[in-house]
Amino acid sequence: MKPMKMMLTALGLAACLLFLCACGVPVLEKKGDTYVDSKTGVAYVYAPQNYIAISVSDEQVVKIPKNVEDDLILYAVENMDTARFLTTENGTLFCAEGITLPALWELPVASVAAYGMQSATLSVASVTDAEDISALQTTYRDGTFFARSDIYTDASVTSYSLRFVADGDAYTGLAYTLYYLQYSKDVCLYVTVEDEASFENPYPGLSYHVEDRTYEDPTTGNTVTERLAVYELGSDFLYDRSTGLCCMAGDVLRSYVEE
Repeated sequence: MKPMKMMLTALGLAACLLFLCACGVPVLEKKGDTYVDSKTGVAYVYAPQNYIAISVSDEQVVKIPKNVEDDLILYAVENMDTARFLTTENGTLFCAEGITLPALWELPVASVAAYGMQSATLSVASVTDAEDISALQTTYRDGTFFARSDIYTDASVTSYSLRFVADGDAYTGLAYTLYYLQYSKDVCLYVTVEDEASFENPYPGLSYHVEDRTYEDPTTGNTVTERLAVYELGSDFLYDRSTGLCCMAGDVLRSYVEE
């Protein structure tokens, strides 16, 4: 009986230890769209979806209680002030209310890592050349955006997850995320032209030509001719999944992922 008693005692102590550890993590209170730490007074909000934490500390800082987010534990971002940033175990970023994170082209970037969609941990390419990184940021800043769903093509597409890894102390441990879409051939956008003389280009940064397309209406069987503005876009795009918008990416990334 003595070994059994010792085992039960050990299990009881372990349970108590786990309970005490859980109790030791402060609980955030939900107030509107914020989560408030009553001890520090800091109110946290979800960071913009493009930002993630890539260096997650083992330090459990606070938790969001079960009735709000099912006991979501938030951790410190390594080498970052917890009064500014917190993260979930998988990198979902929270920031203190009032913090404005920079646009991609304003962010100091050390490297750009490309990941195949099959793995979020093994990069297939890394861009470290400062000129190439700057070219990608400028391309995104100056790009003309359109909905990915408006691209008309039967081409296959290969997708890569991109992480623009922040440089410097201000945003260490963070990355800005986009997707790189690489189609197997050039793709197009089509816009119906009712009156060519009064047609207003909905994509001022893109050139187009007008042509007539004839097809059979599947409903009536009648032959229909439609005048279209055709935008020839190329095959490579930067895509923001949170907005559904993309812009042309140029050829910088293709040279890296095909090496």
